[in-house]
Amino acid sequence: MATYDSLTPEQKDILGALTTQLRAFAGEFAKTNTKAEVLVDDWNAQVSAIVASLDAGEVIPNVSGLAGAASVTKEEVTNLMGTSLVNLLATYNTSGARELYVKLAGPGNVIG
Repeated sequence: MATYDSLTPEQKDILGALTTQLRAFAGEFAKTNTKAEVLVDDWNAQVSAIVASLDAGEVIPNVSGLAGAASVTKEEVTNLMGTSLVNLLATYNTSGARELYVKLAGPGNVIG
């Protein structure tokens, strides 16, 4: 095993380049998780009941104005909101994970 000080200058540069990008990613990921939490809260508070009332296969039209975005089905929205985002947050937005994001990126860079 080696110490950081025993690495060659090239190895330090390679490691530094990766950790610089990792720190930026951690900050953006923490901000994204915060946005996902708000979406899940809205889903749980009111939207899931509205979507549940739709018929199976019902298409929800795209009203976003986002270029290239398309309509989605009831099931696609339910899967993304009720399963995927909830699981993402349960895995990657724990208090331990958030502490690591702050350590990597600094507190001011993880607040969205």
